[in-house]
Amino acid sequence: MAERAVPGPGYWLSRIVLGREESRDDAPYPALRTRYYREPKRRTFEAAKVLVEAGVFGLRPVHVDEERGEIVALRRTPWGTIDVTLTVYALRPFESAVDVLTARRGALGDFGAGYRLIAAMFRALDGRLRPAEPTR
Repeated sequence: MAERAVPGPGYWLSRIVLGREESRDDAPYPALRTRYYREPKRRTFEAAKVLVEAGVFGLRPVHVDEERGEIVALRRTPWGTIDVTLTVYALRPFESAVDVLTARRGALGDFGAGYRLIAAMFRALDGRLRPAEPTR
């Protein structure tokens, strides 16, 4: 099956009922793939923390755990609340990875808001940090 750069109509229709999105290595779309950086975990975590604490993307930090590399935040929208968990992993002394999980509270889906939020967060981090190739 050919890889699509951008989700098609079927994906967006599925988001009417599904309210969860996550980045991972084997994500079907490049915007949702785990990001790798040639930076130590501490620096990658600080870059992500600055974005969240500055209120970028309408996020409000709820919990920050530097030791675990985890940031939990909320985004309030007219359609409900979206919970965001951003996790930074140390791979090597000067290499790290970032994954993001979004989940909308409520009965309806997020209508693609999770996809757009993850893609925007990764674009912002890509502009601040040096990208690296995935390690396997």
